[in-house]
Amino acid sequence: MASAASGRPSEHSRTFDSSGALFCWFVFHGIRYRCQGARTDLLNKRLVITSYLLFPHSQGSLRGLRSHRHPTEADGWRGVTTWGRALQPNLLAHNDFRNPLISQGGTHDIVNNVIYNWGVLPGEISDYDSNTFLNFIGNYFIPGPSTQRGPYEILFPEGNPRIYVQGNLGPHRPDPNMDEWALVGFGWGEEGVAPEKYRSFTKFATAPITTDSAAESLDKVPAGAGATAPQRDAIDRRVVNDVKKGSGSIIDSPDEVGGYPKLASGSPPIDSDNDGMADDWELEMGLDPGEASDGNGDLDGDGYTNIEEYLHSLSSIKSA
Repeated sequence: MASAASGRPSEHSRTFDSSGALFCWFVFHGIRYRCQGARTDLLNKRLVITSYLLFPHSQGSLRGLRSHRHPTEADGWRGVTTWGRALQPNLLAHNDFRNPLISQGGTHDIVNNVIYNWGVLPGEISDYDSNTFLNFIGNYFIPGPSTQRGPYEILFPEGNPRIYVQGNLGPHRPDPNMDEWALVGFGWGEEGVAPEKYRSFTKFATAPITTDSAAESLDKVPAGAGATAPQRDAIDRRVVNDVKKGSGSIIDSPDEVGGYPKLASGSPPIDSDNDGMADDWELEMGLDPGEASDGNGDLDGDGYTNIEEYLHSLSSIKSA
């Protein structure tokens, strides 16, 4: 994530760009972020969060377990927390709730995500200290076979959050000409549209990100999310096909959908100094494949370390 002024990554920025990792089949938490102290900007990008993975995630950021919840864990219900989080553009499928859950305040972007077949609750906000400022932009909420109709797409039961909404679509706002606020509810069920006092008509300032319409997200997110390089495995294909066909369901065991896939091992590239960067790539970039400390350097001075540049280069591998 780049700073607006320089175009370079900010000092405390974090980008999780999986080029499409699929997070699935976790019993409780799929993805959870907690930071204390310095502000952290974090971009969560091109993930599939789905079944039996709490973000895939039975309590989702992508989740799938219906009954295995642990309310006795006082710290167990936190979703996207603290400051400067961007959730964009991910596929959250077959998660009972937390699609996503934003708690403990902060200023966050929830942009261009596709949320499919939630169970009890879609997007949740827990604003304990009246310090939550959210931009929900261009998200597409699609109910499925496991969805319990009633709760609004974005909801909160208490607190004093401030929410900016623009271009989101879902059961309570199927028409883009409807009031943007129509899918924001107060309470866990059908208590009604949230009072306007929680609404912000101005987007909260965050690091710049590119946005699409919800309709564009519905095309782009399933096409790009998940582990696409060099090709999708059976789990990724199943989840994406469920979204396209309106099929699938929240599960309680991987056995319900064929179990864990068999993963074939491959041959890693030669890395003589074990610094995480392939020798061929280091030679191409003018680095020394025999120097293990150069991973933390910044050869081109753009704010990204050499190891980050190498990892980014892997995202250009052709997907199938």
